[in-house]
Amino acid sequence: MEELKRVPQWVELLLATTFFLACEIHTKYKNECNKFCIDCMGDPFCSHCIPTSHKDHNVIQIRRSSYHECIRVADIKDNLDLTGVHPFVINGAKVIFLNKRGRCLSQTKAANGGGPIRNNLCKGAMTECMTCERTLVEPYHFCSIECKLDCIKKDESGTFVLSVKKDEEEEKEKAEETKGVPDEELPQDDEPALESKEKGKEVEEGTSSKQVSQNEISPYDPDKPAPKPNNYNSRKRKGIPRRAPFF
Repeated sequence: MEELKRVPQWVELLLATTFFLACEIHTKYKNECNKFCIDCMGDPFCSHCIPTSHKDHNVIQIRRSSYHECIRVADIKDNLDLTGVHPFVINGAKVIFLNKRGRCLSQTKAANGGGPIRNNLCKGAMTECMTCERTLVEPYHFCSIECKLDCIKKDESGTFVLSVKKDEEEEKEKAEETKGVPDEELPQDDEPALESKEKGKEVEEGTSSKQVSQNEISPYDPDKPAPKPNNYNSRKRKGIPRRAPFF
């Protein structure tokens, strides 16, 4: 029971399933079985099976990169706690591999005395996967979901279940933030704010009326020259164009 609380039952079924086989029901184009239903926890199926058998179900799509099965982080982040699992960017999207990937080629050469470990993809501090010892970048500790599952079973620590106490933690953070604020800076009732807004509007209206009264047009005086019109194009036009003389 404790293991079910930390690891959902469908995770092990997902890792044990074989994907990318041809669908036995549909013989249409793109009938490879690369879908998995979290609600049904059954066999994989193709995209043509969704409207008939898995409508409105929690369906995830499995992808493949370099002959390794992976899944997009955006598709599974609402169903699994991916803390510690190393994401990789493929075709502009973050993905996480399902199964163990093993050690890098440079790691195997270094273990056999072939030179130091070289990994051009790792920038910054490097670490190793806690299960398969693959080179990773801190602060990640697992290269795949299977590696994290094995570590949970051995050490009985960590979880795949999303935390249910997110709302409570947010409320605690808000309470801690309001503790250090003095009472004068805390927002008061809405009525004083409305009164101050109305007073501000009255002051603005009074100042605008005063400006209009000061800028009133003076009476017509025939002795004064007429004001020049404000043209948008203040530049003078060129003179009359003249043709060059013929020689």
